[in-house]
Amino acid sequence: MTEPTGCASILIASQGRNMIAVAASANLVAYSDIVDDGPISKASAAVMQMENDRPQIQRLMRRVRNVGGRSILDLAPAFLLDRESLSSCDLIIVNEDEAEALAGWMACGSRFVHVLEY
Repeated sequence: MTEPTGCASILIASQGRNMIAVAASANLVAYSDIVDDGPISKASAAVMQMENDRPQIQRLMRRVRNVGGRSILDLAPAFLLDRESLSSCDLIIVNEDEAEALAGWMACGSRFVHVLEY
C-alpha cells in the first residue's frame, strides 16, 4: 500500500463523552484479499475494527470463518452490520456508545443483558 497511515484524535467533551476525529487514509483502501488464507488459517484469531470498509470487514469475517478461525471485532466506530456478520464473530468488543448502538440495532432497548442473550 502506498497510502499514508491513518490518524485519530480523541478529545473529551465538557460532559465527559469522547469525541473522536479520524483521518482514515490507508484503512479505507485495505481489502480482505491482501492476506492469503494460509496465514489466516494458522492464526489463533483475526482482529478487525470498524475503521475499515464495511464490505471488506464482512468479507474477511467470512474468510476467517471458512478456514475455521476466530473473529474478534472491535465495533468502534459503531456502524451497522448485518445479523449474519455479527453472528460470525466470536467476540465483539464495544464501549458504551457501541453497546448502546448494538442494543438498538437488535431492538432490545438499552438493556445490555438483552445484548448478551442475542
